[in-house]
Amino acid sequence: MSCKLQRIALAILFALFILPLTSCAKKAQTEEAQLADLRDGFIYKRYRDLSGPGVPLAMKAFVAGMKQAGQPVPDFAAAG
Repeated sequence: MSCKLQRIALAILFALFILPLTSCAKKAQTEEAQLADLRDGFIYKRYRDLSGPGVPLAMKAFVAGMKQAGQPVPDFAAAG
């Protein structure tokens, strides 16, 4: 068999046997299910634990650093 015919035969075998298996794969979740999975995840829970008290502390540190450097402190309330 020539190389070209072998490639065609492999492509046909691939299409007949492998591609139907991919249709049996798990269907995509709805957006709500993905969000629920995200919120149940370990990393998201740790993010929430840190971001709550962490953001105000980071803002205080930023403002203190700007003052110490002699830079004007932006008014974040007006930005937002």
